[in-house]
Amino acid sequence: MLFLKTILIFLIIFIYEVSVTGFSPFVYSIGITGKLRCSLRKANSHSALVMLSKNPHLNFETNPIAVSYFGYDRSFNLIGHFKNYKLWNKPSKGYGVPHVLKLHTLELAKLKARVLYARTPICKYADRGSITVYISEKPHLQKEKKPIAWTIAQYKSSFFLKGVVRRWKQPRLYVKIFHSCSKKLSPCEKMFMKTIPSQYIAPSRKVVSMFNLGTVELSSKSSMGETCQKRLSF
Repeated sequence: MLFLKTILIFLIIFIYEVSVTGFSPFVYSIGITGKLRCSLRKANSHSALVMLSKNPHLNFETNPIAVSYFGYDRSFNLIGHFKNYKLWNKPSKGYGVPHVLKLHTLELAKLKARVLYARTPICKYADRGSITVYISEKPHLQKEKKPIAWTIAQYKSSFFLKGVVRRWKQPRLYVKIFHSCSKKLSPCEKMFMKTIPSQYIAPSRKVVSMFNLGTVELSSKSSMGETCQKRLSF
């Protein structure tokens, strides 16, 4: 009996809505405003495609509610209208002025940049020689194939190294120095590693001071071990 009453009430509501609206669709309006930003200095393009959609599971659709390209670092507005035949939660009929959702600034790609500076790598056993310096996220690997950045520096010469990595969270970065400074001649290289303090890791648009390693005395590190590619810290 209760089931029949429920069906009867639904039919009454349905007949009333049809008689009032003529079963015409309701028009919904939606708008968004905001600003797009891309921290990449060498981006593939200078604009992004923005869509208003009812389909969250589709990456790209042929008939979105509204679609347009907008340039980076410029405020944008996108307004769309769509029809719906649902009889409940109906909005005010007609286009009117839509409610606008403010996105503020949407960061499309976050970058973490790092600059390293060391005055002079020194080896008391040799006046000439070179070292290899890595910026890395992988403390457990030694000479990786694709470090964030790397350079070759000469003994008694200053060097600079800048690395950029795309991450949504601040990464843990490390300095790796490979050298062959040793009292005995050896074809092996030693590796020393130091963690880069978090205050020197910042978004690329933010200016921060460089992480200064100072004068690195390579020969003093050799006393910690002679094993090839052994990971040491300083």
